[in-house]
Amino acid sequence: MRHRRASFGEELQGLLSQVCIEVIRPSPLALTPQGCRWLAYIKLVASRPCCLAVRNWSCSTSLALLFFEGMYRRVTPTPVLYDVSSLYNLDQILERHRDVTMATDILFVNKIPFLLTVSRDLHFVTVCDLPNWQLPTVEQELLKVVCLYEHCGFHVTSLLCDPEFEDLQPTFPYLNPCSANEHVPEVERMIRTIKDRIRSVYVTLPYRHLPRLMVKRLVANAVLWWNALPAPDSVSDVHSLRYLLVGRELTYDKHVRLEFGSYVQTHEDHTNDMRQRTLGAICLGPMGNSQGGHYFMSLTSGERIIRHRWTPLPMPEEAIA
Repeated sequence: MRHRRASFGEELQGLLSQVCIEVIRPSPLALTPQGCRWLAYIKLVASRPCCLAVRNWSCSTSLALLFFEGMYRRVTPTPVLYDVSSLYNLDQILERHRDVTMATDILFVNKIPFLLTVSRDLHFVTVCDLPNWQLPTVEQELLKVVCLYEHCGFHVTSLLCDPEFEDLQPTFPYLNPCSANEHVPEVERMIRTIKDRIRSVYVTLPYRHLPRLMVKRLVANAVLWWNALPAPDSVSDVHSLRYLLVGRELTYDKHVRLEFGSYVQTHEDHTNDMRQRTLGAICLGPMGNSQGGHYFMSLTSGERIIRHRWTPLPMPEEAIA
């Protein structure tokens, strides 16, 4: 018995039903009015016999993603409500812990150097990637950290480090390098903690290789969430470590919206032309600002971008490969 070959319209309808199951239903986009409109539209197109313009579409192409890239409309961003009166109500903490003892060391992740600092009583951690491991570069980054403490009313009175930083004594008179075969316990233990958190996220990612940009943001994201909560033995059991130095807390509805490494379509500025209105990107964690913006790695250029609106979608195979 000879089987009848399915027509192009039937093949397209089957493909659309598969796309709707695998792509649209797991996505929050299907719950929005805009998502329902264009979902009904692509079903209508598939039922028409005159849809010859899509004959060259590959079966592996996500039709839902293509329609979304062309039909996104810009939404007015939400105004930032910033309560200045609640900031820096830390007079008692400043009186008791104004003098800060800070420890620093070099952290390596995938052979990328990072300068990590931690304060003894505050337990506030800073980290920054270094273009090179030279003393002038380390000196410049340490000055930025010291200025941050000074700006918040604290005063760095001692800087604990390894003997390799001894040549920075003229710039930092309070530098206290340790002797041979000695280590600074605070910063060594913090390096272990940060590496454990980096490793716990790294093993959950589906990617076969992490670009240098993703490794940098992975380290910075681990430090960001360490500072987002009060430390058990910190100077305050109410305010986070970030609030003590930056003056802003992280909130669930703005900063816990995406997992590190998840795939999204970022909403781009557009005009009334034929260019796509969204961009495929990988989430690199929150910025920490009041608007709830996030860092992303563009899959088109490979560069870091900052966006405040996006639509999460299931991970395509092209992004993993």
